[in-house]
Amino acid sequence: MTINELIKSAIKDKKLRSRLLNDPMRTCKYCGIIIYVGDLGNPDLPLFTDSTVMQGGYQP
Repeated sequence: MTINELIKSAIKDKKLRSRLLNDPMRTCKYCGIIIYVGDLGNPDLPLFTDSTVMQGGYQP
């Protein structure tokens, strides 16, 4: 699986989306995607803390 396929799957699957947003390193490792820590910044912090982003309500 590639990162693009993972993102497309996460759009449709709420559980996978939540897992990817809150723990991207482990999710990618679980799916067999090699990600370098430096590419994501600080992997210990959740990427999104605003719940409207996950609900699709945020429109910049």
